[in-house]
Amino acid sequence: MILQVENGIKTAIREALGQTVKSVETHPGNWSKETIKHMLVTAPSVYVGFTMGTRQNDNELKGIWHVYLVARALQGNKEVGIYEMTEQLLVALHGLDLAQADALTFKQVKNLFSFAEAQRGVCCYEMTFELSMNWPDHVDESTLNAFERFHGDAVDQAGKTLISTDTELEQ
Repeated sequence: MILQVENGIKTAIREALGQTVKSVETHPGNWSKETIKHMLVTAPSVYVGFTMGTRQNDNELKGIWHVYLVARALQGNKEVGIYEMTEQLLVALHGLDLAQADALTFKQVKNLFSFAEAQRGVCCYEMTFELSMNWPDHVDESTLNAFERFHGDAVDQAGKTLISTDTELEQ
């Protein structure tokens, strides 16, 4: 369900912005130096991330989605600017039908500008959307990847960890 929604959002972004952006990617969920550097280098670009979900009722999960826009200018002359990206995506994403309990709903846009980006001439906006998603009926284990890394803990009756280990499986 989450991956299906994310792919639908990224498809709508690609259709709305076309070749005006270098990439439309999944935000990795952290703001490490490597993540920020990658975002700065790929501008103009868009990153999508699922940030949280809360149980709405027995059949729905209210999901919060963020769309991060990265551009070199507020208004584009040589390439698309962050204002144009924001306007295009407001139209493309608000009300988007993703085959869930409700349509994607725009909540806010925020300027994530910082002085570090100012020195590089890059702008970053965060658009926040809400989506009531269908609660999954069941988990199909056949859809899980064959993971190579496994973590396990052994605890005593009091809940104290006796042993904790990570194992890499050979391929």
